[in-house]
Amino acid sequence: MHYNNIALAVATLSSTVAAQTVSKCDPTRGDICPLNPAFGKCNKPHSFDFTTVSSTWHEDEAFNSWWLPDDGVAFNKKLLSIDKEKGAQLTIMEKEQAPLIKTKRYIFYGRIDVTLQTAPGQGVVTSVVLEGDTRDEIDWEWIGGETTNVQTNFFSKGVNEFTQGKTHGVNFVTTEGMHTYSIDWTPEKIDFLVDGSVIRTTDPSQADNGRKWPQNPAQLKLGTWIGGKDTMPEGTVTWAGGLADLSKLPFIGYYQKVTITDYCGNKSSAKEYTYSDSSGTQDSIKVVDGEPAPLADTKTNKGSGYTTDIPSFSDNNKDNKDNKDKKISTTLVSTTTYGGDKAISTGTGASFPAGTGSSGSGYDSGSGSGSASSSGSSYGSKSTTTTSSSASTTATSVTAGAASMGISYAVAGLALLGFLVL
Repeated sequence: MHYNNIALAVATLSSTVAAQTVSKCDPTRGDICPLNPAFGKCNKPHSFDFTTVSSTWHEDEAFNSWWLPDDGVAFNKKLLSIDKEKGAQLTIMEKEQAPLIKTKRYIFYGRIDVTLQTAPGQGVVTSVVLEGDTRDEIDWEWIGGETTNVQTNFFSKGVNEFTQGKTHGVNFVTTEGMHTYSIDWTPEKIDFLVDGSVIRTTDPSQADNGRKWPQNPAQLKLGTWIGGKDTMPEGTVTWAGGLADLSKLPFIGYYQKVTITDYCGNKSSAKEYTYSDSSGTQDSIKVVDGEPAPLADTKTNKGSGYTTDIPSFSDNNKDNKDNKDKKISTTLVSTTTYGGDKAISTGTGASFPAGTGSSGSGYDSGSGSGSASSSGSSYGSKSTTTTSSSASTTATSVTAGAASMGISYAVAGLALLGFLVL
């Protein structure tokens, strides 16, 4: 009987997630979708420095070359402003607002580096996400009340089974100063990096032997939202750290700089990406040869808060073979794995209403910075930028077995995915 309840919960949660992440055009539904414009300039970085954008960002040529604001930001331009030191300022002024911007172009495997300062406040969420039209997704997330933790996650086709999420401890305060968060994504592995140091590596063997591996062209999405509010399910509020103190509005996240490298599906040039069928596999992606129109890359203008030092991390993932030779000075850094069977042992959260949130806004997580040393991959050139000579210490790893924690993350996942309908 208990097993049947678990099975029912899995089916209910999975179908709910899929329903809530319906793209405007999804090739896996058989839709005939527009071509995905490529970043191109394969294996070479594109950089965007938000500190150089004019205060009237919506009239800025470079900004409009790169970015598309969601409906909420387009309607209320005060939700996005430019700070000449900290960059793009995404501001929540009211509890239903969730400002988001996304790139106009896509990468087909690649690397993103995002330098940011997270939004503070219990119940407040900062997100960086790679997401494709098929709802393949790779995330970074930060909870405003957990200022020394970061979260990573990935899943495929909009179905978050809550088995791939991890929480990582860091030895700095994410709401106090700029740090760079990166995703290096290839068919063979995904590296998550903080200030150039790998904190997690995963590979297709951990994703149903590749069947649930993100493998379609993706855009970068940056945003902030409130998970701790009375219109959210209880599990979401718990995951977000409790109800947000709305007397402390506005809540602000800062995005200083983005660097994006398109690996172009291992091709030498790419103008666009298109789907040849509805399978959602990487083999269904056709890379249209050629070079896209040049992007208006901004000039680098490092603000006073820009961080260049590599902080302390330890390699706390046993599958992280590519980082084994990197020596980094470490203090205690923890990794918590959440999800698994117990995460979905009840149907909690299945009734979450699709679309709850601000008008047209939504998002995810995933970005970062630094460079990773990667042996033998044909996807892009990667090199280690900075290391220190101290020996690393072993980080604490905790597996969350309690059903209550898993349920909270599961419901939170549903809530976040509700924001992703763009």
